[in-house]
Amino acid sequence: MFLEFPNLDALQLALTSGAIPAEVAGAAAEFGVADDGRVFVSVAGKFRREDAARLKELGVAGRKKSPVEMQRSVTCWPEILPLRRDESNVVVTEKTPVLFDLPDDGTLAEVVNEMLRLGNDRQSFRRIVADAASVGADAGSVRHGGESRVLLRVVGPPYYSLLRALDRESGDPGRMRHRRAIQGGDAAPRAFVERHSGVWVEAGYSHPLEEHLQSPPGKLLLLRFPHDWAQLDEAPFRDVYDVLEFDVPDSATRTLPASGSLFSSTRMPQSISCRSTGIQIPSSRISVSWFVVEWKSSGNAPSMSASTVRQSDWCTGTTPWSSISSRICSSSSADGAETRKRA
Repeated sequence: MFLEFPNLDALQLALTSGAIPAEVAGAAAEFGVADDGRVFVSVAGKFRREDAARLKELGVAGRKKSPVEMQRSVTCWPEILPLRRDESNVVVTEKTPVLFDLPDDGTLAEVVNEMLRLGNDRQSFRRIVADAASVGADAGSVRHGGESRVLLRVVGPPYYSLLRALDRESGDPGRMRHRRAIQGGDAAPRAFVERHSGVWVEAGYSHPLEEHLQSPPGKLLLLRFPHDWAQLDEAPFRDVYDVLEFDVPDSATRTLPASGSLFSSTRMPQSISCRSTGIQIPSSRISVSWFVVEWKSSGNAPSMSASTVRQSDWCTGTTPWSSISSRICSSSSADGAETRKRA
């Protein structure tokens, strides 16, 4: 037997008004939605006469066959109602706990460190293994194609990190499109906010009956757009800062080299020859004109600056003498001309 509802609103009213008995609403079912919005639900057995009369008042009709295929199985009738876009479910304060559902592929470390850099260390996590979350076991995924997942609980997460979970339609190849999220196998982070005790709804969405849902004792109920519900056993989360101190092992003491031995000394040659003029400049003439050459990196091309210092300040031997002599000859052009005259 199939029940035909004019639309989802009629189904919601039938649930909230009690036209659908509680034992039926809490049982598993299959449903399909026609192109015109009509909803067909497969029902095992027959309704009582008084229940059938109440449904008829709401425009619900019984059918022996459904014109549409049953598109999805649900654990209870409220799951037929899809999550709806709700921007109020994005408002997060510094005391709001948020659950991030992450793929078990190393994304956890990236997200945790990102939030630590943004100043939030109130984080804890737990790992869930594949193929059991939908039936409520802790060794299970959250119905994401069977792969292992990680739940990260953050109190007052930075908005930037929350935005990553909300923005799944971006062109970032590392994130799945929203359409793929509906079809399953989604690897993008998803955020959940607790809307009712034990009931966590995907951030940015709300369920029309979320305030009336009761999670099973000892379970967490996660509602994901559009009809994806999952149950997880309540279990402790591990704090990201379980270890606060690290003991550094003792080792042999090492001292720095004596002053002045970090650099090799350089002996001034007797004379320096300028390549451009061919002039030989005696070292005695430039004994008070030492140059310290400093290399600075600017992009891909290094630049060199020089400054004149006292002879006692010269302590590096890493600069080529060709560079020093070129600088000296360039800055001593007047002396070079005078030497040429004397020659």
